[in-house]
Amino acid sequence: MHRAIAVLAFLTCFVLPSLASELELVSNGEFEAALSVGWEQGVSGTALSVEHAFTIHPDFDYEVRLSSANGNGSARVWQTVALPSLNAGFSADLSSLAYDGGGAWCAAALTLTYLDDASTPLGTTVLGSTSAACPWVGGPTQHIIDTTGDWQSYWFKFSDELVNLPGLDADEVREVEITLLVTAANC
Repeated sequence: MHRAIAVLAFLTCFVLPSLASELELVSNGEFEAALSVGWEQGVSGTALSVEHAFTIHPDFDYEVRLSSANGNGSARVWQTVALPSLNAGFSADLSSLAYDGGGAWCAAALTLTYLDDASTPLGTTVLGSTSAACPWVGGPTQHIIDTTGDWQSYWFKFSDELVNLPGLDADEVREVEITLLVTAANC
């Protein structure tokens, strides 16, 4: 038995061109439009769901929830954003939970995959929950931030976060793929 749930309420990547304004880089980051606006979706496997609704969180704004229950595969919602500067900021409100039983594993996460000018992955920041048997591990090109639990807010500048990925050449980063993901195996 396993269960993985990732819920995202608000997501932004932004550049501050001046103190008076900011330039939003994510399309439909507050999820107020349909998910087809700015986001791609994919589901492969069984017992997985993607939900876009205003009833997920008591604030009555729209959120996105991805769930997995006793199946194999993954569900994800993603978009790729050009980063004009590594001084761009990132923020998200996220709730995640993952647990398993007997040899199965699952994960619920918001991932930021840093890409070069040929869209080749260079490294990843994972904000998420993993079950005990999950094979994901941190390393020189993957930084894992545990987000298990109720709603939490995250904010950082990309330049500050990339310090946690010493195997990645920050000068090569041109884009970031932002993905909300639930995945499970061996169930």
